[in-house]
Amino acid sequence: MNFNNGIRFGFDAEYIATEVGINRSNASKELNQLIKESIIIKIKGKPVQYLYKESIESILGKKLNKGIFDNINSINEYSENDSIKDEYILESIKKENNIFNLVGCDGSLRSQIEQAKAAVIYPPKGLSTLIIGPTGVGKSIFAEYMYKYSLTIKEDSDNAPFIIFNCADYSDNQQLLLAQLFGYVKGAFTGADKDKYGIVHEANNGVLFLDEVHRLSAEGQEMLFLLMDKGIYRRLGEANKVHECRVMIIAATTEDPETAMLETFLRRIPVTIKIPSLEERGFQERMKLICYFFKEESVRIGVKLKVSKEVIKAFILYKCKGNIGQLKSDIQLICARAFLDYMTYKRECVYVRLSLLPNNIRESLYGNNRKEEFVQNFSFIGKDDIIFLPEEKDFESENLLIENKKYDLDFYGMIKETWNKLQQEGIKESQIRSVIDGDIQKYSYNLMNTFIYNSSNQTAYNNIVNDSIATTVKYILQKHDKWSKREGLDKLIKAIALHIQNLIERIKIGNIVKHPNKDEIMKERAYEYNIAKEILSNMSLMYGVEFPEDEAIFLATFLYLSYVGLNEESIAILVIMHGESTASSMVNVANTLLDCNHAVAINMGLEDRVQDILVQAVEIANKIDKGKGILILTDMGSILTFAKVIRDATGKEVKAIDMVSTPIVIEATRKALTPEMTLEKLYFNIIESIKKHYGDMEVTYAEKDNGGRYFDRLLIDNISKTLTFLNGEKAYFILKEVINRISEHYSLVIQDELLVKFIFHCSCMIERVIIKESLVYKSYEERISRNKELYLVIKESFKLVEETFDIIISDMEYANILDIFESQYDTDKFKS
Repeated sequence: MNFNNGIRFGFDAEYIATEVGINRSNASKELNQLIKESIIIKIKGKPVQYLYKESIESILGKKLNKGIFDNINSINEYSENDSIKDEYILESIKKENNIFNLVGCDGSLRSQIEQAKAAVIYPPKGLSTLIIGPTGVGKSIFAEYMYKYSLTIKEDSDNAPFIIFNCADYSDNQQLLLAQLFGYVKGAFTGADKDKYGIVHEANNGVLFLDEVHRLSAEGQEMLFLLMDKGIYRRLGEANKVHECRVMIIAATTEDPETAMLETFLRRIPVTIKIPSLEERGFQERMKLICYFFKEESVRIGVKLKVSKEVIKAFILYKCKGNIGQLKSDIQLICARAFLDYMTYKRECVYVRLSLLPNNIRESLYGNNRKEEFVQNFSFIGKDDIIFLPEEKDFESENLLIENKKYDLDFYGMIKETWNKLQQEGIKESQIRSVIDGDIQKYSYNLMNTFIYNSSNQTAYNNIVNDSIATTVKYILQKHDKWSKREGLDKLIKAIALHIQNLIERIKIGNIVKHPNKDEIMKERAYEYNIAKEILSNMSLMYGVEFPEDEAIFLATFLYLSYVGLNEESIAILVIMHGESTASSMVNVANTLLDCNHAVAINMGLEDRVQDILVQAVEIANKIDKGKGILILTDMGSILTFAKVIRDATGKEVKAIDMVSTPIVIEATRKALTPEMTLEKLYFNIIESIKKHYGDMEVTYAEKDNGGRYFDRLLIDNISKTLTFLNGEKAYFILKEVINRISEHYSLVIQDELLVKFIFHCSCMIERVIIKESLVYKSYEERISRNKELYLVIKESFKLVEETFDIIISDMEYANILDIFESQYDTDKFKS
């Protein structure tokens, strides 16, 4: 017989001490005494495990003649000639360990399940147990699982009943309640015309579950004393005769037992198990429950069920006062509504959309305190809609909701997925790397801020990360001038130490990852790569773990990008364009998308004198230069002469590039912020970008080249940060089609400033309309009447949005969109 295969078997002294409430040394002393008394057995190892001897003998089918074993498999010698087959024994153990396969069994319900197992296994019939918790948390289900677990350890489980009795059903008539519970004899009360046994009799040799036990009167509780103390009871009307009953009692209540029940009754219940409310359980567990219930409904209706990701998020965030019970009912209700649509409109599947949700659930996506916690700690990944198929056995919700603090394969997997996706879209490698660099920067930022805000977080950090890792990282970084005197170094050290701690654990269990662009990173970031190799070499000696070269590449990128946040020096970007707002529009787009205020604009009006603009440029150059020079980006070659004048006037390094577009301003600004970038290198990089990808014409929104797609990606990322629940990418491409239709109707060239305003405004508008919180626009009817034709074109174009998101956009919202277009173009543009 083999007891391995990852099955937990036994309890260590630390666990037992914690559960009993005594210190570990006292627990060890008591355990050794129990070994001497042949009540438990001891399995050597680290840590030592203890098992209840009678249970092991029951599994083996024979007596054990010693109490200490070298390991769990050494018990085999006691079953070699036994009639019970090894396969059967192992299957029994697996079955026993899989009984409590509840959502939360490895999380919020872990200690409760251990309590339940201990209560059930205790001889001779288990310990009386009280399950407490608010309505709908799953007390009845938990009691049923305790019963199922008891069947795995009982020899005569076929005859073990599970009887449920809800005391609330008879709370208005306590005599009838007691009669149902204990039975009665003829003449015990009016109408008792014959002897009758109660449910206690039916529960003999099994489990009696008393739900809402606080509804049991004081007399009823006292009548249970005898049953719990001595295993006997009397029926109503019996004075001298008693009946034996071997039953485990599990009770449940939504009330505070200290105030709702007799103290003498509570003393007879040694085990109290508190089931947490849905609010107290984590987002991951709630996600699992939601997906489990949707999966149940797909099986029930026998049709493919498609659920909008926004619906899932709403169910995660809304306040569910009735706990799991209400959550299940709400999901059933929304599925019923979706099924009605499916039948009415003959759709291909049952589609659960956000618009079908009741207001109280949908509104949770706005003004919810937990929303910020959810956004900060989790990434909701995957497709727009989640599919539940009735024929699928299981649904893995872990693939949808990723906890940001689990910085291991999820992070690496997202890097590889992003790389492959963008590569398939034809985006050039340098731009892919910039996107991935942004992901890694976010990763490093999260790590650097995980354990710094309060003492409890610092304690958590100390419990997770080995001191020697942080000490070694600090020693190595301080040897390098680039790091030794920088502010924020301590935060970076903690982040790297946490990363390495997770890395060591991941490698030990065989989870190895590959970097998608290893060779290029090794060449371009050789300095950081050598530091990473030095750190991991030391870790390898300390922990006996071999680190693949790919991990050094990841760590090198981490170091390289983390340095950006510590380094205040960067190349200044000055954008000078002809026009009243051309330069400021480009700069606003670049700074907004890159979440910075780095690029600076000078608008050169048609009536402005060149000499005045030049004086302004010299003044600004003196302010914005941080020691690495200034790159001027302009639209016409005439401004290129500014570079020499500014250089002569200020003594600063200045270069200028003309014929630039908004994507070029974005790319130049992003690259200017990187620590190893020089003005010379940046200048030639941007020149090369213009030659290869943009040509001499400004890239407009409608173009489909790599620059356009890169611009798309930047907008999508920033829109997603702004939106509360709407899928940013989905909204972006729908609105892109809308603005294309409008521009085609009037033969407009959509400039970047208009595009950004339109996309940001309209994506937020969709969210407002969904939750019925449209903007108020006074005199909107008069506003629309001033340009009725444009209004009708916009309204017709937005039918795509209304159909996609199942909404109706009000005229007040259309009035706001009219303002956006007319702020960019002369009204004559919109006349047929």
